Amino acid sequence: MTRSSQGPRRHRAALAVALLLAPLPFLGNAAQAEEKPIVIVRDMDFGSLDPDRGYCDTCQIYFNATYDTLIGLSQQTTFYPKIATSWEVNGDNTRFTFHLDPKAVFSDGSPIESKDVKWTFERLHNLKGDPSLIMDGLKTVETPDPHTAIVVLDAPNSEFLADVTATFAGIINSTAAMKGGAVSGTDAPTKDTAEAAFQAHSMGGGPFILESFKPNDSLTLVRNPHYWRTPAGTEKVILRQVKDAVSQLQLLQTGEADISTQIDPDTAQTIHGGPLVVETAPSYNFVYIQFLPGGPGPSAGKFSKDVRAALGYALDYKGTADVTVAGKARLLASPVPLGFPGIDGIEVPHQDIALAKQILAKDGLADGFAIDMSYPTQNVYGVDFATLAQKAQQDLAKVNVKVNLVPETFAVWQQQNADGKIGGTFGYWAPDYFGTSDYIKYFGLVPGTFVANASGLAKLPEGLNKKEEDLFNKALAASGEDAIKLFHDAAIEMVNDKISIPFFSPDLVIVHAPDVKDIHYNVIANLILPDLHR
Repeated sequence: MTRSSQGPRRHRAALAVALLLAPLPFLGNAAQAEEKPIVIVRDMDFGSLDPDRGYCDTCQIYFNATYDTLIGLSQQTTFYPKIATSWEVNGDNTRFTFHLDPKAVFSDGSPIESKDVKWTFERLHNLKGDPSLIMDGLKTVETPDPHTAIVVLDAPNSEFLADVTATFAGIINSTAAMKGGAVSGTDAPTKDTAEAAFQAHSMGGGPFILESFKPNDSLTLVRNPHYWRTPAGTEKVILRQVKDAVSQLQLLQTGEADISTQIDPDTAQTIHGGPLVVETAPSYNFVYIQFLPGGPGPSAGKFSKDVRAALGYALDYKGTADVTVAGKARLLASPVPLGFPGIDGIEVPHQDIALAKQILAKDGLADGFAIDMSYPTQNVYGVDFATLAQKAQQDLAKVNVKVNLVPETFAVWQQQNADGKIGGTFGYWAPDYFGTSDYIKYFGLVPGTFVANASGLAKLPEGLNKKEEDLFNKALAASGEDAIKLFHDAAIEMVNDKISIPFFSPDLVIVHAPDVKDIHYNVIANLILPDLHR
């Protein structure tokens, strides 16, 4: 899901992305009055418009436009002030003091104060939604005055500054949200009733505000008239639900749409002449296959670590990239993107059918077995998941493993995986922030993570990965090269877990009308709406 973006760490190994981030001067109300909306077509994966519940790629784009965070992350993966003008960190990375800008206001004109920071972080932590991993370890938030918020953690976290750059950590107008039924206390999972309120109104202090949301149809944003920093570059942005790349391209060609970031390389190559612009850049996004040993179905009891390794050897990673994105991708070794702290030097996987058969035979599975595997019926990062799943189905058949494919809508797929009610799945991921901890907190076999829970391994004899847990905790308590080495070793443990196996990181393909300018990609969002203008 789409979606999470790790660490302060804004690490030295950050990838150079061709689309540079630059502030946009406000063009003035007179010029904007004649401007038509910028229309973006995409297969939207919204589950919620609540920053503490929504966990998807389109969610990140929306939250980044409507909710400001305490600090921002530049294209060069360095921090810069947003709501907080400055910050201090104590020696063991357990106490973070943020000084808020007195000029900061929400979209209703009311001031953004430390009480809102406290309420936002406590709700994010207590609601126990998918984005709650960002506030793991939150102990308390102190508010000595309206413009000072002190976050105290129960254990060291060297990547916490990166955590708060995540779009899901955008500061919410606590007064407005509580009126809409939002609850921040420990009873939030059962008492919070704000879902409808967040679908009707954005409650942040970002450059845009929500004008309307029509599920499975469109999302419309308009410029926030009270925004206190550089105003959004255009008056209105409309995100339209359009499922497949061919239909998206047709709307671009007729002028009914202005931007798509989901057109696959093969379709993009059909654009010859004409006014459309095609831009490509490396991305931090990736797609993966995931095995759930505790899941029901015909594969139950058959997913030992050795068997999972065998299935990994059966997969044709390069061939999958060729089939789905015309090879416009980079292969990954671990479920952490290239360029993140500690990932350099890990060997990428390769197909070895003979070795896969040998391992399965040793485990008494020479004749194979069956497995039910779900996938979202979506086009994500230009990857058609039906094609991706069918390619893996063909690969696994070569070692006598019969894959029963189960296509699901995004919402059903997401919940089914969370509950671990299937043998395996195909998924996708975009960073929440720039930090390796984001991936261990989701994909790691350590207590409390999404994958640890979904896999069911905590209840099976194999259990979780204690070595991985120890390395992770030591990395969070370390800094500099020591932290990088520890994250590297933890990432290798995730490779060896053979639960979440990445296929590749596809290039980001952006197709757009020539009069739309400053189309930018960032670690925390696949499209930066406030920068857009004609």
